[in-house]
Amino acid sequence: MMRGLGYEVVHYGIERSQSGATEDVALMTEDEFYDLLGHRLEDKQRMHVADARTDSVLYRTFNARLREQLAKHVRKGDVVLHSLGTGHQGSIGSHDGVDCELGIGYPQSYLPFRIFETAMWMHYHQAKFGRGVTAYEWVIPPYFEADEWPITTKPSTPAYCAFLGRISETKGCHLIVQIAKRMPEMRFVLCGQGDPTPFLVAPNIEYKEPIHGAERAAYLGNAVACLYPSQYAEPGGASALEAILCGTPVITPSYGCFLETVTHGVTGWHCRVLNDWVEAIRRAPLMNRTAIGIEARRRFSLPAVAPLYADAMEMLHGLAMGRDWYTYPARI
Repeated sequence: MMRGLGYEVVHYGIERSQSGATEDVALMTEDEFYDLLGHRLEDKQRMHVADARTDSVLYRTFNARLREQLAKHVRKGDVVLHSLGTGHQGSIGSHDGVDCELGIGYPQSYLPFRIFETAMWMHYHQAKFGRGVTAYEWVIPPYFEADEWPITTKPSTPAYCAFLGRISETKGCHLIVQIAKRMPEMRFVLCGQGDPTPFLVAPNIEYKEPIHGAERAAYLGNAVACLYPSQYAEPGGASALEAILCGTPVITPSYGCFLETVTHGVTGWHCRVLNDWVEAIRRAPLMNRTAIGIEARRRFSLPAVAPLYADAMEMLHGLAMGRDWYTYPARI
């Protein structure tokens, strides 16, 4: 994304990563990664969040090597983007560049420069931690390679409503059960990590193992609608954006990030009570799926989001090089 705007991008990660960067720096081999992780992701129902332990040998080893490489290669004015929150904290302060967190959709942030997925989540952090506003916190939405999410103008038959995410009550799977009981004529498919057993209690509810790549796009695109009844204020809700890129309307709660990312009546529906969800599913086949996909591309495609990152990078570079905010060139 940024290379297309003339930036040099260096990716620090695992061997054989396909990042699209100018240069890939491998900090460990795939085999070493899996050895330190302790398993090879064979268990499809295992929640990956269980592996996110910043005190683990994997994280400590990765950060030690990252710290060493950043100290060698990063120079004044360079911007180092940290995409895993406190997971990268062990590498901070090892170089002469500027550290910035991006894609913040987690409860804790620690760097002075931050890029959030939604304004709702930025304001939540500012209020929770008593921070004032600053020119150096941005809201930049998740971004996608649109060609990987082709618009599907007609859902498959027989029709089904899709859920894609962690299978749990926190994500609202128990509410999908209630909706399914009200709509026995519709299939409901739960796809993702976690144990689906508590929710497979009606004949029209099915389970699908976690999927990736083109299969993920086909699953979302062929659905008549995608349901995201999360029981907490979602900070970013990326899988809902994947669905609307495919032209599939999404049905969400009327709170959290969805009030920003989903346009009510255009790319989906915001719901409160059970009847709202049922009525939204019934209206879904009447929506213009091509228009949904076009609107999603206008907001969340790489060409749409790249200039937002470019602005943030130029501001950080200018700050690092001693230019205060009064001298930053206007882009309006």
